[in-house]
Amino acid sequence: MPPKFKHGPRKEDPLQPMVARVPEKLNRATALLRQGRLAQAQLLYEKVLKAQPGNFDALTAMGIISARLGNLQRAVMWFDKAAVADPDNVVAYVNTGLALHSLAQLDAALASYDQAIAKRFDHAAAHFGRGNVLLELRQLDAALESYRQALALNESYVEAYCNEGVVLHQLERFDAALACFDRAIELRPDFVEGHLNRSFVHLAKGNFAEGWVEYEWRHSLDRHQVADEHGWPPQRGWLATTALAGKTILLQSEQGFGDTLQFCRYTTLLAEAGARVILEAQKPLMSLLANLEGVSQLVATGSSSPVCDYRCRLMSLPLAFDTNLATIPRPGKYLRSDPRKLGFWQSRLGPRLRPRIGLVWSGSATNRNERNRSFALAELVRSLPAGFEYFRLQKDIREADAKTLRSSPQILDFSSDFADFSDTAALCDCMDLVISSCTSVAHLSAALGRKTWILLGHAPNWRWLVDRDDSPWYAAAKLYRRRLDDTWHDVFERIAADLLREFA
Repeated sequence: MPPKFKHGPRKEDPLQPMVARVPEKLNRATALLRQGRLAQAQLLYEKVLKAQPGNFDALTAMGIISARLGNLQRAVMWFDKAAVADPDNVVAYVNTGLALHSLAQLDAALASYDQAIAKRFDHAAAHFGRGNVLLELRQLDAALESYRQALALNESYVEAYCNEGVVLHQLERFDAALACFDRAIELRPDFVEGHLNRSFVHLAKGNFAEGWVEYEWRHSLDRHQVADEHGWPPQRGWLATTALAGKTILLQSEQGFGDTLQFCRYTTLLAEAGARVILEAQKPLMSLLANLEGVSQLVATGSSSPVCDYRCRLMSLPLAFDTNLATIPRPGKYLRSDPRKLGFWQSRLGPRLRPRIGLVWSGSATNRNERNRSFALAELVRSLPAGFEYFRLQKDIREADAKTLRSSPQILDFSSDFADFSDTAALCDCMDLVISSCTSVAHLSAALGRKTWILLGHAPNWRWLVDRDDSPWYAAAKLYRRRLDDTWHDVFERIAADLLREFA
């Protein structure tokens, strides 16, 4: 999980229609909007606009309603109409920038924020929004300048302190980043993103004692915290405060496949403490984890929760066991591929004539850090040396990568035969080396004890720490970091040279 930045303003929120000196009908509509009664509010705003087509507040509110209903294109249309109705009102341009940013139309969003600042330089939210776009465009120095301008205009702007810290973190100025998060928390002690970002800095630096405690704030981001069918409240869990001998504990997966693969290693510690361990895992992992050591029962995420004495989220186990760099459990092999599937793939591939290299270059398109951690297959292919057999290990790819794959006969593709992660695991076990971006397959391969080279974007996830090319979590892993001024080509060239040395 990369540092979290606040996407929209809070202190100076442009997504609030102004209510001063407006008709009673508009007042009632605004009250309904603030209560979240969108359909009723929309009906009243439509009546206002029928009488006053150029009413700025009603046009703005219609854009807000469209945005909250998920129709961002329509929101932009309404905000554009508001800007025509009142060209000097900066709120319209800030709203448009926020909606365009959400649509990933970054250049257009930046232009809208620039319009807002040109009209009113002292609008802190406009500078803040501009900084958010620049941060996503990886223009870090410019983003830092925008956040600092927002803070110069509003020294209590909590979100701006948070995002300034995110930029400083990505610039690897960790102490300065912590100071920003500390200031945000000082202003708002329950500011979840501030606590989480502070955890990411501590964990990346290896300060696990501080990091794990702060990382628990992630539970506060859960929007669906309701009791389950047994009446368990959402955050009741075991944190090593109660003996487990003779008790049943449910471990709940969270976040992505890679997180489950990394932290399922703790099951043996719980079993050794005398617990009966039930592991909840995502369905594509079920077959792979069926024989995980220490697990008595495996259940699929989303199924009815089994009766248990305690439960704990997987990524809270490092805190429960007071994990530090020296006590990370099972850094070697702790996953095994299915012997039958391994035999199938060994037979399918035939005699080994050259070193076999598995390749993974991108992960889930929905991951918020995907642009930083992944790269196009075409970029990698140009740097791959001859003399090796290369294999595609990822199931889902983008169309541009599919086109590259079709024109790259040196990369063998059996992905159509992948049913789930157990197939990927068996094929990983047929490889001499796996080269992967920061994805679930990187965790899988390393947990299988396969030699794994992991390519990391600049300022990568906290779990890879900083300034090291090995991982205390995985003895089999070697890390290749893309530094701030590097291109991916620089990383690929280092890997190509190491491939030739490794298999000389």
